[in-house]
Formats: sequence, structure tokens, C-alpha cells
Amino acid sequence: MPRGRYPIAKLAKDYDRVVVQKGLCELPDDGHKPLVTVLSFSSLGFRTAMSSPLSASLTAHVLSTPEYSYFVSLHADRTVLRIACQHALNPAETLAIAEELGLDHPAIFSGSETIMSTDFMVLNSTSAVPTWRAVAVKRQKDLDRRTLQKLEIERVYWQRRGVKWTLVLDTFISKIVVRNIEMVWRRYDRASLPCDNSTTDAVILWLYPRISAGKRAFAPTCLACDAEMGLQPGTALAIAYHAIISGIWPVDFRQPFLPNQPLPLLPSAP
Repeated sequence: MPRGRYPIAKLAKDYDRVVVQKGLCELPDDGHKPLVTVLSFSSLGFRTAMSSPLSASLTAHVLSTPEYSYFVSLHADRTVLRIACQHALNPAETLAIAEELGLDHPAIFSGSETIMSTDFMVLNSTSAVPTWRAVAVKRQKDLDRRTLQKLEIERVYWQRRGVKWTLVLDTFISKIVVRNIEMVWRRYDRASLPCDNSTTDAVILWLYPRISAGKRAFAPTCLACDAEMGLQPGTALAIAYHAIISGIWPVDFRQPFLPNQPLPLLPSAP
């Protein structure tokens, strides 16, 4: 096995001590603490801890490239209110489900069952009452028989709790959306901008009617704004990124943001 791909296991028999008593994986806690973190791995392998514009207290522990891409892409969905990662499942329930389905429960090599987890819990505002949904993220090439068995235990677990469960494959995550979000990500907070709030508001008002016409190239228009308002080159572009990632300007994240092309704005912007 490649070193570092698998986390240090947490055993099902220790669930009360390592999860309940430590207050891990509580919803709807804004400071959700994951079952597995980047420090749970002993060696090599992709993993990273990331902050999110959706919550100052959230540190997302993403443990694979597809998880990273999915986490980033969620920020293009304006109905997403909160994201939690690596959510522990109650082993009393997963063990019972595995037995009913006639499947082996996940376990370490000694045969001791481990605590299962769901990659993401996502709170959406698509209904009158915001609702959580559970999401597993996998590489399509990794969907072998054993992985599908584990996913079936997870699916049934959430089904019995009345929570929508979704399997997202890496092949379904738009690389364009991920690149677009990465481009504007760090400008979500106004504190990241190189000017005060009044200048920010003035730039947004100057830019929008010119960009929304759909005929002017994005980056040159921002440079023209800098020149007309006496700003350092790049200031208007940073503010435009803020308007995009914060939702001031609704854009189509599925279309690439190209500097010398019009910005793909959606019809309804303030």
C-alpha cells in the first residue's frame, strides 16, 4: 500500500471517548470538528487544511484531490450556507446496517471495526428550512467492489436518518468552476482589498454597467477604471473579484473567466 494514503484509524469501540466526549462532528455547530484531520495521516499523500469564506471558524480538512475540487466548487453555489468535513457516523448504526446487508464493516487489519465517516455535510437554503445533505466524493477509478459496499452502508445510514445522500465522482466536478473560484477566492473579504469601502463601492458602480453590457473585455475594463479613478493598477480587478466571489455580481461559474473576454454575468445583478 502507498504510505500516507490511509489515516490513523479510530475504532468503533472508542466512539464515545474519541467522538462524543470530545464534541466532534456536532451539527449544526459552526465550529464543526472533523473525525479525521490532515494530521491523522502518518506520511505522504495529498491533504490540506483550508479556510472557507462561508465561515471564519471553519477549517476544512480535505484528504484527496477530488475532495479539494469539490470543496472549492461548492462556493459557486449560492444556496450553500455551511460546509462540514469528515463527519463521523455512529458505529452502533453502521454495524447494524452492515450486518443486515450481509457486508463486512470497515475494520483495520487486526479485525477491529473502525468508525466510518462522510466526506462532506452541506447545509443548503433551497427550501423554507435549511437542510443538511451528506456527500461522498470518490475517484471513478477507485469504485471497486469493496468501496461500493462501504458506500452502500453509508447511503443506508443517511437514508434511515432522512438525510439526502449523494455520491460525487471526480469526473463530474467541473475543472472550469474550480479554476474560476481559485482565481477570486482570496478576495471574498473586503479587508483583503487595497482600498477603503467607499472606493470599493465606487469601483463596483463604475464597473458594472460597462461589464454587464457583455461587449467589453474584463481585464482591460478594470485597468480603464484604475486609470480614470486614479487607482493603482490591479485595484479594480481585485474589487471585481470581490464582487464575483461575494455574490454582488451573479456570474456563470461554468464559463471560464478570460481576461480578454467579457465576464459571463448572469441576467440579475443589482
